Amino acid sequence: MLKNKILGIGSVALAAVALFLLISTPYYPALGDLLLEKVGLRAWSHRDTGFHLTLLYCMVIICIGFMGMSEYLYKEYPKTYNKGIWIVLGVTALLVTGGNKYVEFSKSMQPGLKAIQFLYDKSKFEYEYEGEKVLKASGILEFKNYSKTSRSFYVKYIPDDEFSSQFSEKELIGYERRKESPKLIRVAPRSTSKIQVDFNKNKVLSNADKESRGCGTQSIQTVIIYNDQEQVKFTGDNFIGITVVN
Repeated sequence: MLKNKILGIGSVALAAVALFLLISTPYYPALGDLLLEKVGLRAWSHRDTGFHLTLLYCMVIICIGFMGMSEYLYKEYPKTYNKGIWIVLGVTALLVTGGNKYVEFSKSMQPGLKAIQFLYDKSKFEYEYEGEKVLKASGILEFKNYSKTSRSFYVKYIPDDEFSSQFSEKELIGYERRKESPKLIRVAPRSTSKIQVDFNKNKVLSNADKESRGCGTQSIQTVIIYNDQEQVKFTGDNFIGITVVN
C-alpha cells in the first residue's frame, strides 16, 4: 500500500535525521544541542558536562524510527529486513555530506573576513620568559580562505582565562618578525596558509617570580582577525566567526 510505503520511508528518514542531529563536524557542533537550546531545553545535565541529554532524546526518536521500519518498511520491502541499519547509516552519511557541502558553500559566499576559517587545532603559541621579562612570544597560526578572492587582515591573539594572568595585555597583536609593525596576513583564494608571527612582547609582562624562568607552548583557541573595515572573532571550533562591534 502507498500509505505503508510513505510511513516506511518516513521511518527511515526519522531515524536518520535523529542520528544526524547527534553528529558534530569540523564545521558545526551537534545540531541537536543547538535545537534543544533554541527551545529552552538543556543539552547536558550540567552545563556542558554530565549526561548528554541530546543523546537520550535522539535515541528515543531513533527507536521510534526503527519500530516504524519494522511495522511498515519491511512489510512492503521484505528484502530490506536485514539492511535497515545500513539504510539509515547511508541516509545519515548523505545528510552529513550534504550539510558539510552546504556550510562550505555558505562560507565561500560570506563577505569580507567571514570567508576566512581559523584552524585552531593547527595553531599554537610559544613563549619564553625570565623573571618578569618575556624573551619570546611567537605563534604559528593557520587560516583557510573559502572565497574566490584573496583576503588581507591583521591578527590578535586572546589568551584563555588560565593563561591570560601571565600577561598585562589581553589582546596580543601579531607583529612582523623582528619588526615593530603589525603583520599583514594575505591568504590566497581557496587556499590554506600557515603564518608565523611575533607578538608584541615589549608590551607583554609576565607575572612570574623575578627569579623564575621557563618556556612553554600553548594552544591558540581565540583570535580576532581585523582590517580597516571589520573585526571577526574566532573561538575554538566556531566556523563562521563572530563580527566584533567596535
